[in-house]
Amino acid sequence: MATRKQARVKETPPPEPTIKDELRALKVDRILQVAAKLFIERGFVGTTMEAIADQMSMTKPFIYQFFPNKHALLAAICDRELRDSLSMLNAPLTDDGPPEQRLVNFVRIATLRNIENRGLWSLMSVEEKHLPKEMLSDIRALEMQFHKRLTAIIEAGAKSGAFVAAHPELASRAVMGMTQWVRRWYKGTADTSPQDVADELCVLSLRMLGYQGNAAL
Repeated sequence: MATRKQARVKETPPPEPTIKDELRALKVDRILQVAAKLFIERGFVGTTMEAIADQMSMTKPFIYQFFPNKHALLAAICDRELRDSLSMLNAPLTDDGPPEQRLVNFVRIATLRNIENRGLWSLMSVEEKHLPKEMLSDIRALEMQFHKRLTAIIEAGAKSGAFVAAHPELASRAVMGMTQWVRRWYKGTADTSPQDVADELCVLSLRMLGYQGNAAL
């Protein structure tokens, strides 16, 4: 008896964005940029929807088309930063390279990201009481996700003999703490660039884990 071939279901590609969609995205992006700048400079409480509109030379109804209030703006700003950070930091945590190189790649990307967006992360930390509970849960979940993956890298390094780490989870928190604390103290100087800071933290992370090899920095 002949078998019948099952018809394959063809996946429909997502529709191309229309000009209207692109214009909307540009408007939303501009609103979020201006709102983030004012939140960082004046604080969440000290910034009004009117001030955001004035900064854009627009009216409040223009912003209300996209965001009902300041809380929605703050949540959208934080959500975008979380998604961007997740996208950038996932690569070094999930690739197949040796543990020491994956650690270096993670520390470098995390350090540079934290320096570049230190204002946003400080905003999220200071104003987290104004964030929805769901957003706070997302932030904590993201931090835990990075912690678990970084712990796995350190465990792999300890197993291969590249690292000396009796407590990989503790070592993971120490490494993450270094990359996060840079948001607070780095102010930018002529003799110390963000890349200099990232290189130094890479070296310190490897030394902390007892690495004796020659990982590419």
